[in-house]
Amino acid sequence: MSSQYTPVKPHAGSIQNFNVVRASSEDSRTTYAGDLVGRIEYRSAKPINSYQHWSIANIDTVVKTIETKIRQEDDLTRFLQNVRDKLNERELYEPLKNIFRAIEGAVAKQTGYKRSQFRQLVEMSDHVPDTDNMPFPDSKPHFVLAEVPSTSEPLTPAIDVRVVKWRQICGFIEVKPKFEEGPNTHSKTVRTIVSQGANYARFILAARPFQLYVLCVFIYGSHFALGWYDRRGVIISNDYDIDGNLDILIRVVLQLTTHMTSYQLGHDKTAVLLEGHSYYQNQYPSFLVSMGGYGNTTPQWRTDGAPIWSSLSLLGR
Repeated sequence: MSSQYTPVKPHAGSIQNFNVVRASSEDSRTTYAGDLVGRIEYRSAKPINSYQHWSIANIDTVVKTIETKIRQEDDLTRFLQNVRDKLNERELYEPLKNIFRAIEGAVAKQTGYKRSQFRQLVEMSDHVPDTDNMPFPDSKPHFVLAEVPSTSEPLTPAIDVRVVKWRQICGFIEVKPKFEEGPNTHSKTVRTIVSQGANYARFILAARPFQLYVLCVFIYGSHFALGWYDRRGVIISNDYDIDGNLDILIRVVLQLTTHMTSYQLGHDKTAVLLEGHSYYQNQYPSFLVSMGGYGNTTPQWRTDGAPIWSSLSLLGR
């Protein structure tokens, strides 16, 4: 079968799998702006629905407590004022980082909420994640959702951005200073923030071959939207005002950093990290892989080392 929908049909993004010269980030964004035409679903409920599952009963109280704390601090006010003053994009990073860290770490002491997962939203500054010798362009999101070692403290220790690896990243947040730079649903062209996101998503899928999809957050001016990238394209949520929908942003960040399982974040359930292995360790981790059957007769394989080859294409395989 040969059609525009079959995953084996070559497209501009897939050609980069055979390019031995490392592409620039600008080339990659241009490539995926074309590839994503007709593959974007706007105003979908799917992204927000992926954050609705909680294993605790008092989550509304937890979120309200965190929201009250954040509104008492200066970072939200400073962020919104910087947006209104049309300051440089970099002026938005620090207040956002402080807000994300406040959401991640403010919970246990004040509400009794106990985290079950250990991830951190890391502001990457000018540092590009370690590629494990994979031919990635020198490109990175503004914030990465990185898997980090567990801790008994409510807040994970700040990690050194210089040692962050692409394979320990399972999601991201991309920031733009203006509302007009968001994923405009009325635009006839693919917006830069969406094509950039496609670039980051394909790096994550390539560095983590058992990842099926990538969740992300787009922040543009004082608004945000949720994204879901997979091999078919991208799904984008409704537009949310940060000040008016701060509770939604809190729930999303809390889920990403402390609650959602790796499978809820897109990891294939048939591939399990070996005991004692992690995505953030020095050597590439090993997995126990099955064909997804039931019972003790299901064949299993153990991986050893990094992938011999991994597709850099987002769409199809």
